[in-house]
Amino acid sequence: GAELHKWYIGIAMLVCVQCFQATLGHTQAVFYRRFQDKGTRDQLADEYLFTSHVVSLLMILALWEDISSSARLAFSSEVLCSAVPIPRRLLWMALNNLTQLACIKGVFRLSANYSPLTVNITLSVRKFLSVVLSAVWFGNPWTYLHSIATVLIFGGVFAYSRCPAPAKIEAEKKAA
Repeated sequence: GAELHKWYIGIAMLVCVQCFQATLGHTQAVFYRRFQDKGTRDQLADEYLFTSHVVSLLMILALWEDISSSARLAFSSEVLCSAVPIPRRLLWMALNNLTQLACIKGVFRLSANYSPLTVNITLSVRKFLSVVLSAVWFGNPWTYLHSIATVLIFGGVFAYSRCPAPAKIEAEKKAA
């Protein structure tokens, strides 16, 4: 009943995210092809990362009340220790932001150098590994549905790895 309904909602959300992710991947691929003469792929990835984050700053205006309330809570949290008088929540937020920076920079570099499908599969495996880590680290339950998802994810990765590269397909078409 209700538990299965939650799973359906979760699956629907994941499908939507995959579609958005694929659309963004193809948009980035078009961007890299269009501006390939303006810089290296890594330079274009950095510029695209910067631009997408500057544009997203406009959304902060709509969430300003929530952000400032959360910031006040972070600054008022207990300090880490007397030797390091930094509020605990502020430190965790800074560490989280640093790891997010490394992650997103890696994703943009990946998207600059590989096909959208390769990026999408890589990110799907990363999300799956996050779920596994959540189950192990935080003791969250692992159900038979997680096992089915494991088979589907790695089955898809295996099937993708068996496909010939696009350049190889074109060469075979020309040879025939």
